[in-house]
Amino acid sequence: ESNESGLVTWLKLSNYLGQEHRVPEMLKLVNPEVLAAPKVRELLAILALKRDEPGEALQLVQGLFTANAHNVRGNILLRENKWEEAYKELAQIFMLKENSFNAAERLIALCWILGKFEEGLTLIDKIKTLDGVREKRHAFKAALLIRLGQFPAAQVELDRIRFTDYGQLSLPVHQLIMFNALLNGDESLSRFMARKNCRNGDGMNCWALMGMGLWPDLGKTLKRDDELSSIKEFS
Repeated sequence: ESNESGLVTWLKLSNYLGQEHRVPEMLKLVNPEVLAAPKVRELLAILALKRDEPGEALQLVQGLFTANAHNVRGNILLRENKWEEAYKELAQIFMLKENSFNAAERLIALCWILGKFEEGLTLIDKIKTLDGVREKRHAFKAALLIRLGQFPAAQVELDRIRFTDYGQLSLPVHQLIMFNALLNGDESLSRFMARKNCRNGDGMNCWALMGMGLWPDLGKTLKRDDELSSIKEFS
């Protein structure tokens, strides 16, 4: 047991220090019985995945159903763009570990990809680890509410973080504020944000600002789901 504990500590340290490529050679000195321990196998799988060896990683977690094992399988499925299967695998983590922030972010992203917008909102309210990143919680909720067409509710979330500095993420969040204001009929806010974002070099907002000057009620136009006329109709 002490050998297993020492190996687990060493593997965790190797993962933390980015020394995953040194692990296979060193394992030749380890008792094979210790390598069969579930905790050791899941750590070896994580390191194998970092070495870009998904086949090895998958074999190591075969028959394991720990949070780390689900995480490894979920990551492999994400690499293969198997979104639905990845969602099911990562969702299993929350039956075992409800405070997994990394899994939470990926699950919310998968809700977006798969169109599970209502489920995404439920997840955001359940995941307590998002409490430490208030801005992300409100931005995630706003994005999902916009996809559900609930623009006033999205505006409530965005108003709570409107003046937050996101660093590199500032522009996407400001784009979200402009777009929702446009769809919510708030011409003053949409023009203000479009002008601000355009000055910061965002082409989409420059286009939106121009569009507001050319078309009345641009937000209503964007919400229309009429089929576009074919070019032939105008030739």
